[in-house]
Order: sequence, then structure tokens, then C-alpha cells
Amino acid sequence: MDYLIRKGNIDDLDLINLFLEKENDYMSLMNLPKIDIPDLEKEIENGNIYIFKKGKILLGVSCVSLSLKDSYFSFTKSSKKEYDLLYSLNWNGENTVIIKYFAIEVDYQNKGFGKIFLDSLKSRFKDSFFFTVFNRFNTPYTSFLEKNRFLGPVETLGFEIPDKCSFLYFLPHKKEGLCSDPAF
Repeated sequence: MDYLIRKGNIDDLDLINLFLEKENDYMSLMNLPKIDIPDLEKEIENGNIYIFKKGKILLGVSCVSLSLKDSYFSFTKSSKKEYDLLYSLNWNGENTVIIKYFAIEVDYQNKGFGKIFLDSLKSRFKDSFFFTVFNRFNTPYTSFLEKNRFLGPVETLGFEIPDKCSFLYFLPHKKEGLCSDPAF
């Protein structure tokens, strides 16, 4: 069976909402806070929603942002805090990709689908610095990120990120080739 990973469109709205509802039922069973994608329609219009399908089955949904300030610092309006955070993570000026939401349908978890979806996003945003902030008690997501070479956890308390129960994990861009030496 072929898989399809693409940007979500407005025709996917009902399917994504059903997915989020089912995911939140699962989060409640795990005693984790429900997750929402605020302004889902706007995120779709801005091209920030990606879906992972197998035939008619929605296997996964992700919401990404290329703007750290829009994602976490809209209340502080401080670009200094944005760069303080990035430089604390060994950022070297690469493009940033913030994974605001990433989930695989519960029945398809731990079967390699999350890796396929994440690898697709990494390929789409090649040469970027990835990071995500999530509830520190979400141990399945922590385990998934660590298996996929994300580094962390990093405490977020000093960075005015709204959820004070959060950890930050990041995947630095790895230079390859002739100029991969840190001196470059």
C-alpha cells in the first residue's frame, strides 16, 4: 500500500478534527493534557499542517512553523529571547522548524510510521534546525524523539514558553561534506 505525505488542505479539516478528537481521547487515558491546534484553519491556509495517509486512513498529523517568535514568543514580543533560546541550543543560524504538533494514530504507533513521517518532514526541510516543546509527562513522545536522535530535555522555564510543564527537545542541523568541520 502506498503512503501519502502532503500538506493538509481545507478539504481535510473534518478528517483532521476527527483525528485530533481520537488523539485527545488517548491523551486522557494516559492522564496527559489534551492537545489542540489553535486556529487549525489558519494553520492549513498557511501551509503548516502536514498529513500522513495510507489510502483513506489518516495515520498522522503534524503542525510545523518556521517562525519561533510566532510559535512561542508572541506574548513577549522579544526577539532577544528568541535568539537566547536558539544560541543556548548550539544553533548556528540555520533555518528553524518548530514541530508544534506531531501525532500518529494510536493503532499505528510503534510500527515505524512515526519515523517515516518525521523523516519526510526532515527531508522537506533539509538543512534546518528542528525543535519541539511538549508536556514533560508525555513519555511516549520523549522516547520517540530520543530514538530519532533529538537531544534534550532542556528546561523551558527561563524562556517564557506558555506551558511551564514543558521540555524542549531539538535536532541540530548536521553539516555534511567538505565544509562539515566546525571551523567553517
